[in-house]
Amino acid sequence: MPDSCPPVCVWLKRDLRVDDHAALAEAVARARGGAVFAVFVYEPEVLAQPEWDSSHTAFQAECLADLEAALRRKSIRLVTRRGEAVATLEHLRSETGFGLLVAHEETGTGVTYARDRRVRRWARTAGIELLEVPQTGVVRRLATRNGWNRLWEKRMTAACASVPRSTGRGGGDVIERLGSLGILGCRELGMPADTKDRQRGGERAASEVLDDFLQQRGRHYSGGISSPVSAATSCSRLSAALAFGAISMRRVWQASEARRLDVQAALATAESPREKAECKAWQRSLKGVQSRLHWHCHFMQKGSSGNFVALFGGFGTGDGLDWWDGNTCHPLRPTAGNRRLLAG
Repeated sequence: MPDSCPPVCVWLKRDLRVDDHAALAEAVARARGGAVFAVFVYEPEVLAQPEWDSSHTAFQAECLADLEAALRRKSIRLVTRRGEAVATLEHLRSETGFGLLVAHEETGTGVTYARDRRVRRWARTAGIELLEVPQTGVVRRLATRNGWNRLWEKRMTAACASVPRSTGRGGGDVIERLGSLGILGCRELGMPADTKDRQRGGERAASEVLDDFLQQRGRHYSGGISSPVSAATSCSRLSAALAFGAISMRRVWQASEARRLDVQAALATAESPREKAECKAWQRSLKGVQSRLHWHCHFMQKGSSGNFVALFGGFGTGDGLDWWDGNTCHPLRPTAGNRRLLAG
């Protein structure tokens, strides 16, 4: 009976979106009559890291608010908890009886790397099937980087994952009764108020920023990102959204590729020198954007070994297009950002 099928749990981390969400799509596809629910865990060990800032918490809260509304339209409930990841997941397992846990792979810091290893050990011990799916071009357990470029291109050109509406009912009543903390902000998490002039979080905001960049601001990306005067408007302004997963790298790459092909077609029919110059400027900028998306995964791949993460704490999870951190939230190229900060 479908109603007797156990629910499926999707563990959300830095993938706060519905569009092109392979983990959610896999969960719905494999539910076999079980209800699907998503959990986001506020982890004290992550929040205590020196790189975490109140602006991150505020941005994350906006992402979660967007996500909760989008999940509701898919008949998927978002549950939030606070605590250590393994203990929280085990508690949820005892409450719901889920046997399948689906999550995106994450390339983060040494803290999240160690956390993920603990979760894998727990899943094996508890008899939980843990399915981790990729969301960037970083390939786990790659023996050699020979041929990695082909794997990256294959991932970026694959169709974006579409999340269907969840129709499973097994465990649905239990999921509806689960306790949830709701969306926590700085005050609830005991952090100082966010006072920074920053970008807004959420899937809708990320999509708007991408569209604005590809249709307007991106014209000056090439050259503009090297100046502290123009970098704030010429850059993609997508690093924060990519870091928290409000938009996928594949979606950004495919949108930039579609725009590149449009510009290429426009250049072929351009007649005036001004039109040709405009198209060529766009070509340079779009090439720069795409190369930096590739660089992001290339250098993350180099540092994805367990030894590197353990020794150096891993990499951040931005897109490599902008410079964005908890102390500044200025979307600038590193050289321009450093000069601007030093200048006060």
